[in-house]
Amino acid sequence: MTSRIQLHLAARGGQSSAVAGRLDALTDRLIRSSALRGAGPARAVGLVHTPNDPFPAGYPGMRPFDAMLELELLDGDAESAPLLEAVRGLGDSLDEHVHLDLSCALVGVPNTIMPIEGGRPRPARYMYVMRRKAGTTHAQYIDYYFNHHKRFGFRAPRHQGYVQFHVDGSASEAAARAVGFGLFRVDSISEFHLESLAAWLAVMAVNDDQEAVTADSIADEELFMDRANSVAYVCDNVVVKSA
Repeated sequence: MTSRIQLHLAARGGQSSAVAGRLDALTDRLIRSSALRGAGPARAVGLVHTPNDPFPAGYPGMRPFDAMLELELLDGDAESAPLLEAVRGLGDSLDEHVHLDLSCALVGVPNTIMPIEGGRPRPARYMYVMRRKAGTTHAQYIDYYFNHHKRFGFRAPRHQGYVQFHVDGSASEAAARAVGFGLFRVDSISEFHLESLAAWLAVMAVNDDQEAVTADSIADEELFMDRANSVAYVCDNVVVKSA
């Protein structure tokens, strides 16, 4: 089963372009890390927040992130320990451009609900960073999310793949310490892989059922998640490196 770490970056004011300009070097650093030697095939991905993204406005209490780094070990028996070592100290090199306390480190397992077309990252990705509601354990949250809420991924407008990233809280806390980030308490991320934000919005605009699908999904989310403290955003995939 694939092991994954995601680093969601909160840029300092006016530093989004600088962060984007560093993604190539950062993914190169990750994929070449000595910690990955012998760990099997790996992939590093760098993404930047898509301009004119309308989704964060639906969650006014939370800011979206400005970029994301993802490192995956693709071997079925891979463990997360090499990932933590690969990112250790990375925050020191980001402090000039990124608010470390507002950036987030997440470790866990991506669960493919609808296969990604082509078997590799698409040009864009919708990410719904989700937190559980009060009175719900992480295990209860994941059980409902995976066994019940996933049906809405099949009702969503045409996309090129649906993945649920189930986050491991203790491993994410260790990763946040290793990289120097402040945030890690997220329960899951719903991901739709896209050709582009514009193409996806165009499909939504002509989908007669869109309003009903959105209303039904929101009603279901209220059963298990804290929507007010979650956030959705879309990123463009700018670099992919494999080893």
